[in-house]
Amino acid sequence: MLILSRHPVDSGENGLLRSERAELKNLKTRLHILTGRVQEFESFMEEFVPPPPYPPPSHQTQRTPTKRETQHVNAVPKVRNDGGSKRRQVTSSTTYSWTTEMKNVLEAQRSGALQLSRTALPPLDGYASFPVYTPNEAYDSRSKAVETCRRTLWRTLKTTTKILSDGGTFVFTGDLDDLWLRDSAAQVHPYISLVNESPDMARLIRGLIKRHAMYIRFDPWANAFRIDTKYKFNPEQKSLGRHGYISTRNYELDSGCYYIRMLYRFWKVSSSDESVLRDRETIDAVRILIELWRSEQHHEENEVARSELFDCVNCGKPYRYKKLSRNGKGSKTKYTGMTYSPYRPSDDAQQYGFLVPSNMFAVSALRMVVEMADNLWHDTSISNSARDLANDIETGIRQHGIVQHKGKQIYAYEVDGLGHYNLMDDANIPSLMAIRTWSLSLALSYPRTHTHTQTQSTHSIHRTRRVRS
Repeated sequence: MLILSRHPVDSGENGLLRSERAELKNLKTRLHILTGRVQEFESFMEEFVPPPPYPPPSHQTQRTPTKRETQHVNAVPKVRNDGGSKRRQVTSSTTYSWTTEMKNVLEAQRSGALQLSRTALPPLDGYASFPVYTPNEAYDSRSKAVETCRRTLWRTLKTTTKILSDGGTFVFTGDLDDLWLRDSAAQVHPYISLVNESPDMARLIRGLIKRHAMYIRFDPWANAFRIDTKYKFNPEQKSLGRHGYISTRNYELDSGCYYIRMLYRFWKVSSSDESVLRDRETIDAVRILIELWRSEQHHEENEVARSELFDCVNCGKPYRYKKLSRNGKGSKTKYTGMTYSPYRPSDDAQQYGFLVPSNMFAVSALRMVVEMADNLWHDTSISNSARDLANDIETGIRQHGIVQHKGKQIYAYEVDGLGHYNLMDDANIPSLMAIRTWSLSLALSYPRTHTHTQTQSTHSIHRTRRVRS
């Protein structure tokens, strides 16, 4: 088939049109990027996905096992430093030690044998003193679940965690070089139970608490932050409230809840230095969140959080975001007792202003604040403010967040206080399906209800990959 073009053709480059050459160049670039990602994924799968742990049953046809299948599942990973491939090699061992694992990793980073794809963990004072575990004889050490957990538990620490010289800790989220308050707190949550066994782990958690407090003080509506202020924002980004440390300013109620949960968990577990929990900046961040959530109960009335703590660039005025309806104000709401937020944990915009599972999480977090205020900070003003706000939000959930559907009481995912509601759930936490995971005390105080996970307007599953919007 011959296609005739009425456009002049430049000589060279095989006679392609200028636009075609540009498109071809773009396709080659994208193909190069995709090829690199495929190679990274294959390398990841080779390193972290365990081989089949069990031989086939005796009644099946026997075959010669592969080299990978014959390796001992409790092998200690080591790094090859021969100038060639940087993929970790495995040697046989009968006992697995977290301490040995981390010593190998840190030593490889210091020597340059291991270059992390994002950033290397800076040297700490001596070797990291991570706890030692050996397989429990009561369990089959060849279990695929145990092996996968062993191989992946430290991946966040190795690939997305950076120890800062100012005493802070920065945890990268997803495939972006930014820190999400929610994600970073969730990423280190499994490590908090180890702080008494590892001074370095305690240092890491304390550093993230300090960093979170600094970011909340910088702008409590922002949900993601940069590691420093060197990035130059363009006019469009600035119009979205991005400046300084702020990477995205999509206000999400659960972000602050995760910060409070991290404080509470560290306080409950740690027997080491708790001074970070008593730092003024740590407590100020909690005060800011309480005042912010209180003001956002009256989002429709444009109430503004006002105190000496609200002196950031975007403070002193109601929250507005360019991509929301009604000139950035979002969908219309009416006071319910719940606190407003425009974005879900998935970073998707809400259909209605009161996100029920996030408000449940807020009640749970506020009750954690009450306990810390009474027993750690001995601050009655924080305790009373948090208690009153928790009661208001819970009353709002009871009165407006539970709806009748097909003769049953169920939780709505979102409501607006005007009689509209959204029946769905989101593939993130907080969610309705995960109520008893992160808000047990609150969930048990409600009447037994049914969870409906189908939305009125769409049946799509919300994305979970982080993207800047």
